[in-house]
Amino acid sequence: MTRQRLLGLMLVSSSMLSGCGGGSDSGSGTTPNTDDGGSVVVSNSAPVAEAGSEQSVSVGAVVTLSGSQSQDADGDTLSFEWQFITKPASSQSSLANATSSSTTFTPDIAGQYTVGLVVNDGTVNSSQDTVTVNAAAVNQMPIANAGSDQQVVPGAEVTLSGAASQDPDGDTLSYQWQFVSKPNGSNAALTDAQLVNAKFTADVAGNYELGLTVSDGQIESTQDTMTAVAQASTTNQAPIANAGSDQTVSVADVVTVSGSLSSDADNDTLSYTWSIVSKPSQSNTALSSSTSDSVQLTPDTAGTYQLSLVVNDGKVNSAADMVTITAEAQAGAPTANAGDDQSVTVGDFVALSGSQSSGESLTYQWQLVSKPDNSSAQLNNEAQVSAEFNADIAGVFELSLTVTSGTLSATDTLKVTASNTSVDITDKIFTNEAVSCRNYEGSYFSNVSDIKRAADFTGDVVLTVNNSTCTITMNSIPNHDFNDGTASFATNASEQNLVYNVPITPTLASSTTAQGIGTTEGVLLNGVTLDLLPAACYDVGSEPIGQEKIGCGADQNDNPWRYDPMSSLNSFGTDSHNAHTQPSGKYHYHGNPVAMFNQTCGSRSSAVIGFAADGYPIYGSCFKDSSTGTIRKATSSYVLKNNGGARQAVSGYTTPVGGTGAVASSNYDGQFRGDWEYQANQGDLDECNGMTVDGQYGYYVTDTFPWVLGCFKGNLDNSFTTGPQNLQRRSHSHGDTGEHRH
Repeated sequence: MTRQRLLGLMLVSSSMLSGCGGGSDSGSGTTPNTDDGGSVVVSNSAPVAEAGSEQSVSVGAVVTLSGSQSQDADGDTLSFEWQFITKPASSQSSLANATSSSTTFTPDIAGQYTVGLVVNDGTVNSSQDTVTVNAAAVNQMPIANAGSDQQVVPGAEVTLSGAASQDPDGDTLSYQWQFVSKPNGSNAALTDAQLVNAKFTADVAGNYELGLTVSDGQIESTQDTMTAVAQASTTNQAPIANAGSDQTVSVADVVTVSGSLSSDADNDTLSYTWSIVSKPSQSNTALSSSTSDSVQLTPDTAGTYQLSLVVNDGKVNSAADMVTITAEAQAGAPTANAGDDQSVTVGDFVALSGSQSSGESLTYQWQLVSKPDNSSAQLNNEAQVSAEFNADIAGVFELSLTVTSGTLSATDTLKVTASNTSVDITDKIFTNEAVSCRNYEGSYFSNVSDIKRAADFTGDVVLTVNNSTCTITMNSIPNHDFNDGTASFATNASEQNLVYNVPITPTLASSTTAQGIGTTEGVLLNGVTLDLLPAACYDVGSEPIGQEKIGCGADQNDNPWRYDPMSSLNSFGTDSHNAHTQPSGKYHYHGNPVAMFNQTCGSRSSAVIGFAADGYPIYGSCFKDSSTGTIRKATSSYVLKNNGGARQAVSGYTTPVGGTGAVASSNYDGQFRGDWEYQANQGDLDECNGMTVDGQYGYYVTDTFPWVLGCFKGNLDNSFTTGPQNLQRRSHSHGDTGEHRH
């Protein structure tokens, strides 16, 4: 009995005694505390929860918890509330009858479950009592695998393998082999019957059935059986190759493949021949041996490696058996990209670039893996992202690039084929990113057609390297079919005899040089020039205004109202390559030479497609944005003046008016080159439509004005300029015989 209840009873008893005359004198006795009128206040006792004892069970077993030992000193009726305090992180177990004196739950995951119980006597809660239930995983039955049936000859030793047996819990297995049946008269006995590989001698012809049982130390598997058929043979039987099971590994793992399960029905001694049937194109890995029963290889790049095994019994070969090794990239491993294979001319300096490799804080190592006999080629800058070598004799040069990030590395390879013959570049997509013209030394040709005339042409380009310049000799026939526009060229294309000298080392000028009608902006690697400016300006010449064919005035290089051949508002009679002919028959580009490089950006920056008159390289449209690491198109910094509003007058020139001849509008709409103005940092490129990427300046092809070049950053070679006496020969007369919209 609680102290409070005892005290209350004593007080009541004392009062009763006092009322009956017992105890002390009535005048001197004490009266217990009472509540309104003399009722005695009795204190309630908190109940005590008892959740039961700790339990250990198996996953899936129903656990019953009882709070029946909970008590209340006052004898009050109790209510119950059970709840999980903790359980394994992914457990979905729940309590049943959580407000009854007994609750149940089923552990669904191995681990510890803590359950709390609170009881209430109708007035107050008890303190929480907890009970722990430890749930252990249920041991699963192992699976025996006695291997495949075998065919042997009488007297042969038969090797059994239970290596394919397994235990779902990963427990270590023990093995037990036994004969299920054997031929009459056989005295065959098992050797090593308790090992994974047991043996016996098939002493007579017939069927030998063997059973294998495995145990994980707690549960024994069901028996699996195999049959060895011993049959006399009068002719030699071909052996059977077994290259083992396919494997999935990480790059740089040492992989062992075994042919030990190969067999011969005649029990002949086998010899082994391994080979790599296929591997990733960048891989240099090789087998440790080709004639052992077990061989090793180390995958050096992610991908699939397929190996072949052929065995021979001394008489005949087996059929080949294949095994596949799938190598996955290690987490955080870099990716090596040595670039595409190249075909060059003997004597070329071959530029190698690993700039498309990816990873953190990369280091680079180039290696000349193999080269033609008698070659003296050596790598320059082999520890840099870009290296080079001289293809000094004809043959194949095999190179590798290894990139390293921390402790992880990756390797890629490429082949460079050097030839003494001219290289066919018909319809070639250019992929070389070498920035020096000397890397393109050689002879090139193409076989193409003038589509409208149905005439065939051969393009010829020869690039030779001198002390400080590359000399390009060409006939101005492109490496792609041409003249496929809506209308035929006003002048038929014809072979030219052109020579340009490109500075090997461009020099930056103190100021930019403007384009001019007497200057060829550049020469492309397919032997066609960039002549971006037309010779037609608004209100100059003898033709009606708005229909001019030739002429820009005495100060023609400054005329703001020169038509833009690439504007959709003009019709210059160009083909699908943004090119046409001059009156001399010279084929030339006014903008994007679309057949020379991929027009959509993929995983690589655009290659060099030619060189400007100052020697700086001309690239396609795509570059690697260093701020995002993505490959995207370069954007021009030129915008329409006055946000495309009304054209403003320029002193000394007639302002184009919409509706006059073929003039589309009176606004800055891009029909004239003077409609545009350069705004610094509006796009990626500077006023000359160039930028520096990875320390190299170059010009880029863009989807908007100025299309390729806007001016020159370097010093021009004189071979790209002509005197005034040659301007008429070089002039771009368009329309029916000229270049403007009509």
